[in-house]
Amino acid sequence: YMNKTEKTYNILLNNIILGKLYQGQKLVENDLMQAYHIGKTPLREALIELE
Repeated sequence: YMNKTEKTYNILLNNIILGKLYQGQKLVENDLMQAYHIGKTPLREALIELE
């Protein structure tokens, strides 16, 4: 079982690998929250893990 942060991390990492997100791209939290139906805290934690 993965928690919300782990799921969000995997989604973001997958999108990086697939070229949907790229290094240096400006990411808007609200846009990502709506696109992936996730909350602010799991999103922020996942983004920190990706740094």
